[in-house]
Amino acid sequence: MKNEVRNSWLKKYFWLPLIFAIFTAGYIFYSSSLVFPKGPIDPLGNIKSIAYHYISFFVLSFFIILSIVRIDKNERYYLLLALLLASAFAITDELHQFFVPNRDCGLADFLTDFAGIISAGFVYLFLFDRRT
Repeated sequence: MKNEVRNSWLKKYFWLPLIFAIFTAGYIFYSSSLVFPKGPIDPLGNIKSIAYHYISFFVLSFFIILSIVRIDKNERYYLLLALLLASAFAITDELHQFFVPNRDCGLADFLTDFAGIISAGFVYLFLFDRRT
């Protein structure tokens, strides 16, 4: 029953999670464009950076998943496609930061982004898996 309700709701309002995904992607791009002055290292800076990367890409991925996944025989294919789209955005975001002064393109940041992306996939499966 819960899958039928979710599927009919998403068919009717498919554009809503898409708008949130676009807004989130825009916010991530804007945040990646900010130039920070060099200064003393913030002791909590690394924790804040990890939390920002993980949470922002979790949210982006979850909205992408909700906007393109449909319950049918190809649901897992659409889920994989959504995760690949979010991963591609994470790669381009890190490459974009390479060209922003005082920012760097780091593998650790991408891996944190990817952890958020994969977590969103697992949360989706936990909440909406059609086999339940």
